[in-house]
Amino acid sequence: MSRSPTDRKRGLAATGWPLAVLRVFFGIVYLTNGLSKITGTSGVSLGPWKSFLINYDGAREILRHDAAHSIGPYRDIVYNVIHPHYSIFGAAVTSVPSSASPACAAC
Repeated sequence: MSRSPTDRKRGLAATGWPLAVLRVFFGIVYLTNGLSKITGTSGVSLGPWKSFLINYDGAREILRHDAAHSIGPYRDIVYNVIHPHYSIFGAAVTSVPSSASPACAAC
């Protein structure tokens, strides 16, 4: 039995809301982590809900720790390229989440 065009539209609308919820959620996550790198804050609490954010220095330490326990080529790239020039890579790590958050909501 064939479905009518209005039934197909209802089906798409009914299945589209979970994607919208995910976009809003990831937009909020990217925005808060991007802002935490700019402001330097590392935690947020809204009533009973408490969470941590990855700030600029935290991202550098996470990278350093992961590279220390990794295979040779990755460790070499991190210690010889990324860490000495972290001001450039850190700016990218800061700007990408900040600009990705509006993109999540706009799509």
